[in-house]
Amino acid sequence: MFDVSRSGLAGTSIESTVTTLHQIYLDADAAVETWKDDCAVRCPEACGKCCEGFEPDVLPAEAIYLAAILARDGSALFDSIDFTSSGKTCLFFDPENPFHCRIYEGRPLVCRLFGYTGVLDKNGEVSFRLCRHISSRGERIFGEAELRRDFGALPPVMSRFSAMLVSLDPEGASSRLPIRVAAPLAAGKVAMLSRYAGLAWPPSPAIPLP
Repeated sequence: MFDVSRSGLAGTSIESTVTTLHQIYLDADAAVETWKDDCAVRCPEACGKCCEGFEPDVLPAEAIYLAAILARDGSALFDSIDFTSSGKTCLFFDPENPFHCRIYEGRPLVCRLFGYTGVLDKNGEVSFRLCRHISSRGERIFGEAELRRDFGALPPVMSRFSAMLVSLDPEGASSRLPIRVAAPLAAGKVAMLSRYAGLAWPPSPAIPLP
């Protein structure tokens, strides 16, 4: 279980959201690993192409979770990032990092599932498309029948995990923001709660307090 006490969130209205989202993330990660074992699909070593030219939009709950991770570990990362910069690539992308991500533990759902999830077609059946960066001499698009035939299993479905995420905060479902906007806002909220709990998060110009 995620230790919310180290982020100053224990006993707050945010605690349940963070701990429940943590479990959703664990389930998503486990589902991806199971699918990897079933289908033997792997990202090319040291790829990171999916992070280039892409910045995820996140829900408020995802931003709060990320802020809680950072509150637990300190604000040095926030101090090193210019959230006012423009660009299409995620601010947390790090080509020198083995995970290509400076917030890997707190990365949002789309980043956890990208490349290893299926979608539902109009008939409610699962289909799966290989990432364009993964080489293959065979099929690149698989319907449910082909998935069962070739792999004996189905990939996790993005929309199902997304529905779990939205259920945490239905009112926030229409409040997706680019992570460069959402992260500082959430960090301000978590930093305030952290200080109330006596776990002062060092002041940072990147963290606007509410």
